[in-house]
Amino acid sequence: MGSKRVNIEIEQTLAIPLKEVSGICTFRRADGTAVLAAVGDASSVLAWAKVSEAEGLGEWNHVDLAGAAGSALPRKGTQAEAVAADAAGLLLVLLEEPGRVLVFDIDRRSLVVQIDLVVADGPVAAAWAEDPNSRGEGLILLRDGRLLVVKEKRPAALMEFGPAGSEPKGVDGDQLLPLDGAWTPPAGPTTHFEALATWLLDDDLAAAAGDLSDAALGFDGRLYLLSDQSSVIVRPAPVPPPGGGPVTAEVVVPLPGKPDKAEALALLPDGRALVAPDTKKAKKNLLLLSDLSGCTR
Repeated sequence: MGSKRVNIEIEQTLAIPLKEVSGICTFRRADGTAVLAAVGDASSVLAWAKVSEAEGLGEWNHVDLAGAAGSALPRKGTQAEAVAADAAGLLLVLLEEPGRVLVFDIDRRSLVVQIDLVVADGPVAAAWAEDPNSRGEGLILLRDGRLLVVKEKRPAALMEFGPAGSEPKGVDGDQLLPLDGAWTPPAGPTTHFEALATWLLDDDLAAAAGDLSDAALGFDGRLYLLSDQSSVIVRPAPVPPPGGGPVTAEVVVPLPGKPDKAEALALLPDGRALVAPDTKKAKKNLLLLSDLSGCTR
């Protein structure tokens, strides 16, 4: 059975006050407030704004992550490709080169732990080592302190990372940390996670999504993928357990207007999507898309 295609519209063009936005995410704080956070690969600044279903995006705030205590993030040329956050105040930034995740306590303005991502074996081990510019592009928090990393291309893949020697638990369903959940970081200041399981894309999904430029967890609890090259949002079918086969597409949503360099994806509480193109200027770099009605039901 093939994937369903859903058409959506651009409702509004907004702006994130960052150049070269490379990652966005939404989450809920412990008090129930919904927040949109954004990072770019040009500077170490984090931009964030509250999200209200009645009023939309609130005023933008800024935090320089390079200024956080113990930070290992340079102020320029960060190689930041994705961001994820939890309800307890942890903010995670994925660096493509080197393959690394920096975990910040955003309330205390401090680095909690640096996690180096190690791919010792498996179907993408050689590509991970030989092609550092096609590593992690998307980051999703999993339960039990694990991570889902989306590998960009050659080949594109979903990868479960966790502490060395731990068993894979999969990356779908109840393994996805809810957007109002608290993630458990490993002890710091430095450690490494190993690739515990890898899922390649099946032929149909690989044809529909020429690369994977970001991933997002919706408030519906489902996983969504963004392809810059093919200019589509994909909701995959539930990802099989480790060793259970490739990732398949359930819904494919073409991006209206095929925006150039669509690098970042987030979902709002009401089911609408936000896509951030990677632009040199901090304007007209956030597209508010209509409700993904075919995806959220």
